[in-house]
Amino acid sequence: MKHFILFFIGISILSGCLKNNELTYHEKRLVGKWFYSEVEYRERWGSLKKHSLSNDYIGSFFMLKDDFTVTYYDKLKESSYSGQWELVESYNEDDSENVLILSLANDLTHEVKQLIFENTNVVRRKIAAHYRTNEEIFYFKLVQ
Repeated sequence: MKHFILFFIGISILSGCLKNNELTYHEKRLVGKWFYSEVEYRERWGSLKKHSLSNDYIGSFFMLKDDFTVTYYDKLKESSYSGQWELVESYNEDDSENVLILSLANDLTHEVKQLIFENTNVVRRKIAAHYRTNEEIFYFKLVQ
């Protein structure tokens, strides 16, 4: 009986460790190749009118892999980037927010950049997210 209890405790510890390396439900839904379909921005204070930037993003994409690596291709600059991705899930009493962060380095010049997608939602193989600066809000829609 003592060996059975030790065996059970050992399996519990190992399964707990293995589970930490698995992707969460939200992370699993993000794995794949994502193409920009719509990009818009508006001034943060004042104007409600959105301005399209979609033409600047046509052909650009990023590939999120299940080992938390990412590749990004910027069609406008004809540049490739590699790096890591992370989904930060935060909760408070009534709300939750998912922030997707891509930390990238240019494969040739080693220029470093970070892409941040706030309030990331995945529905039917489509991502909707936004990014805020002090003066503007950018809205992104991506498809697989």
